[in-house]
Amino acid sequence: MATSIFEIARRYGVGVEYHPEVPETQKLAGSSGMGCDVERRVVLIEERVRGKEDPETLLHEIVHVIVNPPGVGIEVIHEGWILLQFERALARQALTEEEYAAVVDYQTATSIDLYEDDKWICILDDAPEPEKLSFWQEGVARCQLLGLLDEENRVTWQPPDWSCLDALDLPDWLM
Repeated sequence: MATSIFEIARRYGVGVEYHPEVPETQKLAGSSGMGCDVERRVVLIEERVRGKEDPETLLHEIVHVIVNPPGVGIEVIHEGWILLQFERALARQALTEEEYAAVVDYQTATSIDLYEDDKWICILDDAPEPEKLSFWQEGVARCQLLGLLDEENRVTWQPPDWSCLDALDLPDWLM
């Protein structure tokens, strides 16, 4: 049985607020009428899209709030660090097949630059199987270390344990 995306937000302590407009400074690229405030742990949705929220964008905003370390600005954390990996695992486990496919399509249209195999690449639109790339596997390992995923890559439904943040060895390109 699929889990409501709003239920996912509730389980992780992420609030959802409706506003006449979401300030541009809190909108993420490509998010139609949605944004987030990671410090307040809320997803912001414009009234005009109430009831018409697409699952892939809403989940993406929720995951931004879940995986953003306390006291770290959202613009600092690279989406390839843990966000995309956790988002896909969460979608695979909790959403319908149709919603999962929409999340994968949303991710595929996401362009992030990263260093892989001694060269810069634009991901995910350039990688037909991103889950096989080392950056993806390293992100899954980070999700496991933080307690977001278990050893079989299943969602634990626990918030990240940021006490191990210093042990994560962040590369320069990530920040």
